[in-house]
Amino acid sequence: MPAIPPILNIIAPLNESRGREFVYPAYYFVDEQRYYYVILAHMISMALVLAAVYIACDINLIHVIHHGCALLTISGYRFKHAMDDANLCDERYSDVLTSKTYAKVCRSIEAHRKAVELVSLRIV
Repeated sequence: MPAIPPILNIIAPLNESRGREFVYPAYYFVDEQRYYYVILAHMISMALVLAAVYIACDINLIHVIHHGCALLTISGYRFKHAMDDANLCDERYSDVLTSKTYAKVCRSIEAHRKAVELVSLRIV
């Protein structure tokens, strides 16, 4: 918006110059024509800060969602491969192997529960 009046003064000149425009309507309690460039620089910098805040919030949300998805993927992988060491074809079960498999399943369930809690806390 601030660039439109000077461009129109060059392309389609009038008998007088067009008024200067600001980025958004505001009142700074000073002479707007005398401090035009200072006010314009302040408005542009504040618009950039506002855009940066919106971008940072979106990036934070994306980070939380990816972290929750990764935790759920890790717990699913652990649960899927919890019984890889168990040999079910021999029909012989050892107590050590059964307790290790049970511990792996318990850890994967606990990781899944923590991931669900994290996602429910962060998203809501």
